[in-house]
Amino acid sequence: MTSSHSESGGSKPAEKKYLRLVNTSRVCLTFFIVVIFGCVAATNAPASDYTPEFTLPQSDLQEGQWFTASPSLLGFNPDPLEQSVENIGQLKGVYSVLVVRNGFLGLERYFREGNRIKPHNIKSATKSVLSALIGIAVDKGFLRLDQPISDFLPIVKTLSDPRKNDITIRHLLSMTSGLEPTSYQAYNSWVMNGDWVRTILNRPLMADPGILHQYSTGDTHILSAVLTAATGMSTKEFAVRNMFAPMNIKVYGWEIDSQGIQQGGNNLSIIPRDMAKFGQLYLDGGTFGDRQIIPRWWIEASTRPNYIGAHDVYGYYGYLWYSRPGGENAFVAVGYGGQYIYISTEYDCVIVVTSTLESKGKDWEKQLFDLFHNGIIASIKSDQQQLLRAELELQGKQDNQPLN
Repeated sequence: MTSSHSESGGSKPAEKKYLRLVNTSRVCLTFFIVVIFGCVAATNAPASDYTPEFTLPQSDLQEGQWFTASPSLLGFNPDPLEQSVENIGQLKGVYSVLVVRNGFLGLERYFREGNRIKPHNIKSATKSVLSALIGIAVDKGFLRLDQPISDFLPIVKTLSDPRKNDITIRHLLSMTSGLEPTSYQAYNSWVMNGDWVRTILNRPLMADPGILHQYSTGDTHILSAVLTAATGMSTKEFAVRNMFAPMNIKVYGWEIDSQGIQQGGNNLSIIPRDMAKFGQLYLDGGTFGDRQIIPRWWIEASTRPNYIGAHDVYGYYGYLWYSRPGGENAFVAVGYGGQYIYISTEYDCVIVVTSTLESKGKDWEKQLFDLFHNGIIASIKSDQQQLLRAELELQGKQDNQPLN
């Protein structure tokens, strides 16, 4: 198959075992860590043209908020971590950087006009949220991955090209519908039309469905229309009922078209801490507290690399996630202008970055991801077995098997 973009994800069996053990011990450790070690310590940032960082209060996880812990407790070497975050903040247009590890917020910095309570448009990172919603809908029996979209959108059966009847939900998730894309230079002309769904479906096929990967927000908008038809509620309402409300995530804005369909792949606004919460949900196998929000099998399936092409910074495309950026065991939600939810399965780490809504170029992206890999992740001084041993010792437990 040919492609212009692509993505991936997943962990080795040993890594999954470690993550499972760390996650199951997290609840037991929460009270001890918060009481003994308190919140993230404020640091003195060098003088610059942006606003100083916030000092974080303790928060109540049971209310859907974050517990905080010092970077050193979370296994980071604090000085290189601080410098890496500061370097990210000095890149053009960056508003915020959040670093989470082992389920605790370890560092949170805001720059320029960014602040903790200010909602931010996450742009195309919205696509990864839509991916989660599709997984929930499939698990609840509303639709099937290989179901034709014509089952939900009768207009498809009236189109002149009969091959469009073969487009399935899986094709939209992997952006292999074959429809001429509506992203990049084609985006503005598409959204100027009155009926976005009809306009997309009327675009010519560049290839048979399932053959050619082409990044297109049009595919995700059709997917949003399918989700609405399948569930009988708007994409936003389905999201709030099944994911956002249980996690205490507030939607501050989400664009709709003239037909009332939520913009499937763009323009969702939430606060950066809730972006991190969404990333942590994926690290925790789709669970939040004692509730399974997203089915675990979908977490693995949607972040798995399809190897249908590659983006040279973000990696391969899965189901509306990019995977294995830089060859790392990680996956990332990507939004125009520098909106990222970066999830490292190997190091149980979530990194959130928000930025101004303007293109910053490939060199900027490479600099940022280099600071992810060789800055923030590289500042983790304890390997996985050391972290596991530390957590077991804090609980007063001894593992009967040696930690090799």
